[in-house]
Amino acid sequence: MIHRSTLLRSAAGLAAALLSASCGTRPAPIPEAQTPLPPGLRGSVVYQRADGIYRTELGSTQSVRIAEGGSWPRWSPDGRRVAFVKGPRIVVVGADGQGAAVVARPAKPRAVAWHPDGRHVLFTDDDVIRSVDLETRETRTVISGWVFRELDISRDSARLVATVRRGGPQMRGFDLARGTDWRIAGGCSASLSPDEEQVTNNDGDHRALSIRQWKNGRKVGAVHAPPGRTFDNQYWSNHPDWIASITDDNSQDVFIHQISQDRAFRVTSCGDADRPDLHLENAD
Repeated sequence: MIHRSTLLRSAAGLAAALLSASCGTRPAPIPEAQTPLPPGLRGSVVYQRADGIYRTELGSTQSVRIAEGGSWPRWSPDGRRVAFVKGPRIVVVGADGQGAAVVARPAKPRAVAWHPDGRHVLFTDDDVIRSVDLETRETRTVISGWVFRELDISRDSARLVATVRRGGPQMRGFDLARGTDWRIAGGCSASLSPDEEQVTNNDGDHRALSIRQWKNGRKVGAVHAPPGRTFDNQYWSNHPDWIASITDDNSQDVFIHQISQDRAFRVTSCGDADRPDLHLENAD
Protein backbone atom coordinates (compact mmCIF):
# COMPACT_ATOMS: atom_id res chain seq x y z
CA MET A 1 0.00 0.00 0.00
CA ILE A 2 1.31 3.50 -0.86
CA HIS A 3 1.56 5.70 2.19
CA ARG A 4 -0.38 8.99 2.13
CA SER A 5 2.80 11.03 2.80
CA THR A 6 4.41 9.48 -0.30
CA LEU A 7 1.44 10.54 -2.43
CA LEU A 8 1.60 14.06 -1.03
CA ARG A 9 5.32 14.33 -1.74
CA SER A 10 4.81 13.04 -5.29
CA ALA A 11 2.00 15.52 -5.91
CA ALA A 12 4.08 18.37 -4.55
CA GLY A 13 7.02 17.38 -6.73
CA LEU A 14 4.80 17.20 -9.84
CA ALA A 15 3.31 20.60 -9.11
CA ALA A 16 6.74 22.15 -8.69
CA ALA A 17 7.96 20.54 -11.90
CA LEU A 18 4.97 21.86 -13.87
CA LEU A 19 5.43 25.33 -12.43
CA SER A 20 9.13 25.40 -13.26
CA ALA A 21 8.42 24.20 -16.79
CA SER A 22 5.72 26.84 -17.33
CA CYS A 23 7.43 29.92 -15.94
CA GLY A 24 10.57 29.86 -18.09
CA THR A 25 12.35 33.19 -17.73
CA ARG A 26 9.22 35.32 -17.15
CA PRO A 27 7.84 36.58 -13.83
CA ALA A 28 5.54 33.85 -12.55
CA PRO A 29 3.20 33.17 -9.64
CA ILE A 30 4.90 31.57 -6.66
CA PRO A 31 2.92 29.04 -4.59
CA GLU A 32 2.62 29.24 -0.84
CA ALA A 33 5.72 28.21 1.09
CA GLN A 34 5.55 24.64 2.31
CA THR A 35 6.05 25.92 5.87
CA PRO A 36 4.18 29.12 6.79
CA LEU A 37 6.45 32.06 7.47
CA PRO A 38 6.67 33.23 11.09
CA PRO A 39 4.01 35.85 11.89
CA GLY A 40 5.18 39.41 11.45
CA LEU A 41 8.20 38.57 9.29
CA ARG A 42 8.37 41.30 6.64
CA GLY A 43 10.93 41.90 3.95
CA SER A 44 12.03 40.98 0.44
CA VAL A 45 14.59 38.86 -1.35
CA VAL A 46 16.46 39.86 -4.51
CA TYR A 47 18.05 37.26 -6.73
CA GLN A 48 19.27 36.67 -10.25
CA ARG A 49 17.55 34.61 -12.92
CA ALA A 50 18.47 33.86 -16.52
CA ASP A 51 16.96 37.11 -17.79
CA GLY A 52 17.62 39.56 -14.98
CA ILE A 53 17.36 40.62 -11.36
CA TYR A 54 14.14 39.83 -9.47
CA ARG A 55 12.55 40.87 -6.20
CA THR A 56 9.99 38.90 -4.20
CA GLU A 57 8.30 40.14 -1.06
CA LEU A 58 8.03 37.54 1.71
CA GLY A 59 4.57 36.02 1.68
CA SER A 60 3.87 37.27 -1.85
CA THR A 61 2.90 35.05 -4.75
CA GLN A 62 4.53 37.26 -7.39
CA SER A 63 8.11 37.86 -8.50
CA VAL A 64 9.00 41.21 -10.09
CA ARG A 65 11.89 41.78 -12.47
CA ILE A 66 13.66 45.00 -11.48
CA ALA A 67 16.50 44.86 -14.03
CA GLU A 68 17.06 43.15 -17.36
CA GLY A 69 20.16 40.97 -17.24
CA GLY A 70 22.70 41.02 -14.44
CA SER A 71 23.99 38.93 -11.57
CA TRP A 72 24.98 39.09 -7.90
CA PRO A 73 22.29 41.45 -6.56
CA ARG A 74 22.82 42.93 -3.10
CA TRP A 75 20.55 45.12 -0.99
CA SER A 76 21.66 48.56 0.18
CA PRO A 77 21.71 48.96 3.98
CA ASP A 78 18.36 50.80 3.93
CA GLY A 79 16.69 48.31 1.57
CA ARG A 80 15.86 50.97 -1.02
CA ARG A 81 18.41 50.10 -3.72
CA VAL A 82 20.11 47.08 -5.22
CA ALA A 83 23.64 46.86 -6.63
CA PHE A 84 24.56 44.18 -9.13
CA VAL A 85 26.99 43.17 -11.88
CA LYS A 86 25.97 43.49 -15.52
CA GLY A 87 28.69 42.56 -17.97
CA PRO A 88 31.76 44.77 -17.30
CA ARG A 89 29.66 47.23 -15.28
CA ILE A 90 28.49 47.78 -11.72
CA VAL A 91 24.87 48.99 -11.67
CA VAL A 92 22.65 50.41 -8.92
CA VAL A 93 18.86 50.39 -9.28
CA GLY A 94 15.93 51.26 -7.04
CA ALA A 95 14.06 48.43 -5.33
CA ASP A 96 11.13 49.25 -7.63
CA GLY A 97 13.28 48.93 -10.76
CA GLN A 98 13.55 52.68 -11.33
CA GLY A 99 16.63 54.87 -11.70
CA ALA A 100 19.18 52.30 -12.89
CA ALA A 101 22.67 53.81 -13.19
CA VAL A 102 26.10 52.46 -14.11
CA VAL A 103 28.45 53.44 -11.28
CA ALA A 104 31.70 51.70 -12.30
CA ARG A 105 33.25 49.87 -15.27
CA PRO A 106 35.78 47.33 -13.95
CA ALA A 107 37.63 44.97 -16.26
CA LYS A 108 36.61 41.67 -14.62
CA PRO A 109 33.80 42.20 -12.09
CA ARG A 110 32.18 39.29 -10.31
CA ALA A 111 30.71 40.21 -6.93
CA VAL A 112 29.48 43.31 -5.10
CA ALA A 113 28.77 44.38 -1.52
CA TRP A 114 27.45 47.63 -0.06
CA HIS A 115 29.59 49.74 2.21
CA PRO A 116 27.68 50.27 5.48
CA ASP A 117 27.45 54.02 4.84
CA GLY A 118 25.19 53.37 1.81
CA ARG A 119 27.25 55.83 -0.26
CA HIS A 120 29.83 53.37 -1.60
CA VAL A 121 29.69 49.97 -3.29
CA LEU A 122 32.55 47.47 -3.12
CA PHE A 123 33.19 45.16 -6.05
CA THR A 124 35.70 42.53 -7.08
CA ASP A 125 37.86 43.12 -10.14
CA ASP A 126 39.77 39.87 -10.54
CA ASP A 127 42.61 40.15 -7.97
CA VAL A 128 41.47 43.50 -6.52
CA ILE A 129 38.55 44.68 -4.40
CA ARG A 130 37.64 48.27 -5.17
CA SER A 131 35.14 50.78 -3.76
CA VAL A 132 33.19 53.32 -5.80
CA ASP A 133 31.75 56.57 -4.44
CA LEU A 134 28.17 56.68 -5.75
CA GLU A 135 28.13 60.48 -5.89
CA THR A 136 31.49 61.23 -7.53
CA ARG A 137 32.04 57.83 -9.25
CA GLU A 138 35.61 57.87 -7.97
CA THR A 139 37.08 54.43 -7.22
CA ARG A 140 39.81 53.32 -4.84
CA THR A 141 41.53 50.03 -4.10
CA VAL A 142 40.53 48.38 -0.82
CA ILE A 143 42.71 45.25 -0.92
CA SER A 144 44.54 43.22 -3.57
CA GLY A 145 46.66 40.13 -4.02
CA TRP A 146 44.07 37.36 -4.32
CA VAL A 147 41.62 36.22 -6.98
CA PHE A 148 38.43 37.30 -5.25
CA ARG A 149 35.18 35.39 -5.81
CA GLU A 150 32.86 36.61 -3.01
CA LEU A 151 32.97 39.38 -0.43
CA ASP A 152 31.15 40.99 2.47
CA ILE A 153 32.07 43.89 4.75
CA SER A 154 31.17 44.68 8.35
CA ARG A 155 29.01 47.52 9.58
CA ASP A 156 32.03 49.29 11.03
CA SER A 157 33.82 48.84 7.64
CA ALA A 158 36.89 47.44 9.43
CA ARG A 159 36.29 43.75 8.79
CA LEU A 160 35.97 41.97 5.47
CA VAL A 161 35.47 38.33 4.54
CA ALA A 162 36.09 36.97 1.05
CA THR A 163 36.20 33.73 -0.88
CA VAL A 164 39.43 33.55 -2.84
CA ARG A 165 41.00 31.16 -5.31
CA ARG A 166 44.46 29.81 -4.63
CA GLY A 167 44.40 26.16 -5.54
CA GLY A 168 40.88 25.45 -4.29
CA PRO A 169 38.39 27.93 -2.85
CA GLN A 170 39.05 29.20 0.64
CA MET A 171 37.60 31.87 2.90
CA ARG A 172 39.87 34.56 4.29
CA GLY A 173 39.35 37.24 6.89
CA PHE A 174 40.76 40.72 6.36
CA ASP A 175 41.30 43.22 9.15
CA LEU A 176 41.30 46.44 7.15
CA ALA A 177 42.35 48.56 10.13
CA ARG A 178 45.46 46.47 10.85
CA GLY A 179 46.20 45.40 7.29
CA THR A 180 46.26 41.69 8.19
CA ASP A 181 44.55 38.64 6.69
CA TRP A 182 44.27 34.92 7.47
CA ARG A 183 42.63 31.70 6.33
CA ILE A 184 39.27 31.07 8.01
CA ALA A 185 38.44 27.74 6.34
CA GLY A 186 38.23 25.95 3.03
CA GLY A 187 35.06 26.38 1.00
CA CYS A 188 32.87 29.29 -0.05
CA SER A 189 29.63 31.26 0.64
CA ALA A 190 31.47 34.00 2.50
CA SER A 191 29.26 36.46 4.38
CA LEU A 192 29.37 38.26 7.72
CA SER A 193 26.81 38.28 10.52
CA PRO A 194 25.36 41.73 11.32
CA ASP A 195 27.32 41.76 14.61
CA GLU A 196 30.51 41.18 12.57
CA GLU A 197 31.68 38.27 14.73
CA GLN A 198 30.65 35.26 12.65
CA VAL A 199 30.76 34.10 9.04
CA THR A 200 28.90 31.63 6.86
CA ASN A 201 31.05 28.87 5.36
CA ASN A 202 29.90 26.24 2.87
CA ASP A 203 32.65 23.73 3.60
CA GLY A 204 31.13 20.30 3.07
CA ASP A 205 28.64 18.34 0.99
CA HIS A 206 26.18 21.24 0.59
CA ARG A 207 23.82 19.70 3.13
CA ALA A 208 25.03 21.84 6.04
CA LEU A 209 26.39 25.36 6.31
CA SER A 210 28.97 26.00 9.00
CA ILE A 211 28.82 29.13 11.15
CA ARG A 212 32.34 30.14 12.17
CA GLN A 213 34.02 32.85 14.15
CA TRP A 214 35.52 35.52 11.94
CA LYS A 215 38.65 35.90 14.07
CA ASN A 216 39.85 32.31 14.17
CA GLY A 217 37.56 30.13 12.03
CA ARG A 218 36.28 28.09 14.98
CA LYS A 219 32.97 26.41 14.17
CA VAL A 220 30.20 27.57 16.48
CA GLY A 221 27.06 26.33 14.73
CA ALA A 222 25.42 25.04 11.56
CA VAL A 223 22.36 25.50 9.36
CA HIS A 224 21.01 22.60 7.33
CA ALA A 225 19.54 22.36 3.85
CA PRO A 226 15.81 21.69 3.45
CA PRO A 227 15.09 18.00 4.04
CA GLY A 228 16.24 15.82 1.16
CA ARG A 229 17.94 18.68 -0.69
CA THR A 230 21.31 20.39 -1.03
CA PHE A 231 21.91 24.14 -0.96
CA ASP A 232 24.49 26.76 -1.90
CA ASN A 233 25.34 30.48 -2.23
CA GLN A 234 24.19 31.26 1.30
CA TYR A 235 24.29 34.90 2.38
CA TRP A 236 23.61 36.49 5.77
CA SER A 237 20.76 39.00 5.79
CA ASN A 238 20.63 42.26 7.72
CA HIS A 239 19.10 40.29 10.61
CA PRO A 240 21.34 38.11 12.84
CA ASP A 241 18.91 35.18 12.80
CA TRP A 242 18.24 34.92 9.05
CA ILE A 243 20.16 33.93 5.94
CA ALA A 244 19.16 33.27 2.32
CA SER A 245 20.23 30.40 0.08
CA ILE A 246 19.36 28.56 -3.11
CA THR A 247 18.71 24.86 -3.39
CA ASP A 248 21.52 23.23 -5.34
CA ASP A 249 19.90 20.31 -7.10
CA ASN A 250 17.41 19.80 -9.93
CA SER A 251 15.65 23.07 -9.11
CA GLN A 252 17.43 26.22 -7.90
CA ASP A 253 14.99 28.09 -5.69
CA VAL A 254 15.39 30.68 -2.95
CA PHE A 255 14.94 29.60 0.65
CA ILE A 256 15.37 31.67 3.79
CA HIS A 257 16.65 30.06 6.99
CA GLN A 258 16.05 30.90 10.63
CA ILE A 259 19.39 30.10 12.22
CA SER A 260 18.25 29.72 15.84
CA GLN A 261 15.57 27.18 14.90
CA ASP A 262 17.39 25.66 11.90
CA ARG A 263 14.20 26.00 9.85
CA ALA A 264 13.93 26.62 6.09
CA PHE A 265 11.16 28.48 4.27
CA ARG A 266 10.70 28.40 0.51
CA VAL A 267 10.35 31.76 -1.26
CA THR A 268 10.46 30.99 -5.01
CA SER A 269 9.54 28.06 -7.24
CA CYS A 270 10.74 28.90 -10.74
CA GLY A 271 13.82 26.71 -10.61
CA ASP A 272 16.46 29.13 -11.94
CA ALA A 273 17.08 31.52 -9.03
CA ASP A 274 20.59 32.24 -7.76
CA ARG A 275 22.68 34.53 -5.51
CA PRO A 276 19.83 35.65 -3.22
CA ASP A 277 19.97 38.43 -0.65
CA LEU A 278 17.34 38.93 2.05
CA HIS A 279 16.47 42.29 3.60
CA LEU A 280 14.14 42.29 6.60
CA GLU A 281 12.25 45.31 7.87
CA ASN A 282 12.92 46.41 11.47
CA ALA A 283 15.88 44.04 11.64
CA ASP A 284 17.38 45.84 14.62
